[in-house]
Parts: sequence; structure tokens; C-alpha cells
Amino acid sequence: MSELRGYAPPYTPSGRSGVIPPPPWHYSGDLLTVEYRTAPANVRALLPDDLELAPDDPGAVAMIWADWQSCSDSFDELLDPARSQYKEAFVVVRCQYEGVTYSRCVLIWVT
Repeated sequence: MSELRGYAPPYTPSGRSGVIPPPPWHYSGDLLTVEYRTAPANVRALLPDDLELAPDDPGAVAMIWADWQSCSDSFDELLDPARSQYKEAFVVVRCQYEGVTYSRCVLIWVT
């Protein structure tokens, strides 16, 4: 049997049948962001043990709703744009790992 290839399923011998092409991807869309503050303990409960609260504004949370269109450098998505149109809602908090502050997506829903 031939080796199966591709960036994403379904994997095939040619590697060209994946639902999405390999990155890089470029995005366009409409976003709505609601930022709020909660008790830092609520943010801590969403983080893995090896991450710490960000020292600056540790209770900051952002809830983001997005209606995306993405496209890769190959432009294959233009043949069937519905393949790369989707909606997301996600929650982002700030955290720290080894002294560096990051944003971390702690919850996400994709349609």
C-alpha cells in the first residue's frame, strides 16, 4: 500500500484530498470582542498547572466571536470557498510561562 500523505484528513497517496491545504493561511473576517474582568482564581482554574497567571491584570478575559474566511498561498480555497468559511467563538486569557506573558485560548467552539 502506498504511503498516505497530506496536511489534514482524508490522507491519500497523492496528498491532495485534505479538507484544508497546508499553511500559511491568510484570514479575513468580522470579529466582535468583549473584554471583561473576573476574579483571578477563575482564570487560574482554566490554566494547566505549568502556566501561571499573568502578573499584569490577571483577571482579564476576552470573549471573541469570529466569522472567518481563510485562504492559503495556493488559493485552492477559491475553487470552493465554502471549504474555508467558518465561525468561531473563543475565550482568551493572559498567562505566563517561564517568565514570558502569552495569550491562551482556553475554550473554543467552531462551526
